[in-house]
Amino acid sequence: MPAPEPVSLSLRLDVDKSNGATPNEQIHTLRLILINEDENSVEKISDEPIKPEALVKNLTKASEGENENVEHNKYIYTVDNIETTTGNKIIYAVANAEDKIKGLATGGQLSSLLGTELIEKLESLQLSGKIETTDGSIPISSRKNKFLITKKEEGTVISIDMVYAAVKFDLEIAQKVNIDKKLTIVGWGISRLASKSYLLPHFKEGEWENLLELSGTVDADKWVFGYETAEQPNEHQPEYLCESIVHDISLGNYTSPTVYWHESRSQEQVDLESNTNGCPYVLSVKVRTQDMNENTDPIILNGELPNLRSLVRSTHVKMKATIKSSLEPGDNHLEVRVLKWKENGPIDGEWEEVEDTNK
Repeated sequence: MPAPEPVSLSLRLDVDKSNGATPNEQIHTLRLILINEDENSVEKISDEPIKPEALVKNLTKASEGENENVEHNKYIYTVDNIETTTGNKIIYAVANAEDKIKGLATGGQLSSLLGTELIEKLESLQLSGKIETTDGSIPISSRKNKFLITKKEEGTVISIDMVYAAVKFDLEIAQKVNIDKKLTIVGWGISRLASKSYLLPHFKEGEWENLLELSGTVDADKWVFGYETAEQPNEHQPEYLCESIVHDISLGNYTSPTVYWHESRSQEQVDLESNTNGCPYVLSVKVRTQDMNENTDPIILNGELPNLRSLVRSTHVKMKATIKSSLEPGDNHLEVRVLKWKENGPIDGEWEEVEDTNK
């Protein structure tokens, strides 16, 4: 094997940009981890996170033939002048996850670990509870990227894709005018969600490319199923993502704050992955009528989430639900739609509306 030669590179990091993206979905702290696979050593890891002001950030513009005023759905960050050597290298990029990265260095520096030891530690990192940092930022990560660096790469730009280590939920609830009871929404949740997840993606061969192609959307024909989760929920019990709500629906639609939760792959999802009509996830909404006091258990309305067959990371689930019938026993119905999401333009096609048949 020839002796390693010095090489200077630039790194381009692509992050999908969601519709209505907020600052918490941008990179605020970045850790680049470079492992020399030939020597099984940690070649480079920043002692301090790279701050946004050190990154060159921009948005990709429309390609030829597209509306030049429409931006593509990517943030692009560039890190210049990365000094390394030729040979086989592994690169990780992790953003907005400082508490997890710092926690790896127990009693020493990360650079003192063997390359394989650091890889094992990184791949086992997990998120739990509410997914966001103390300042509200959402963790973002790449997968394990392998490169053979030669002198030809001198001065070139290496591209790495990063995705959100979370699923994004948005919900709007309306009430049909023919309901005679005043309703207050007090909470909502989704069934069979995981309570923890991996920081870094655990994907089968080829599935990472499928996720990037879908760009975080829900799609009627393509789904990502080949991923491993930190746990596999098998009970119907909903995970209530928003509670302690007091919203009188007669005064107008309820719009939930955006919620970021764990990548999930429930047993129900696994069982239905071969069924193109399968709906493994259910929306549950808690309501009270005007004659119920706050100590009374709320009424639970359920509705299957149509066209949502996978909750892989970086998926944006936009839901619209309508309370469509009276609240008499045996007649509790939600009408639910799951909307496609794309940054650059409207969505073609129609969406099936599904009534919950749970009595």
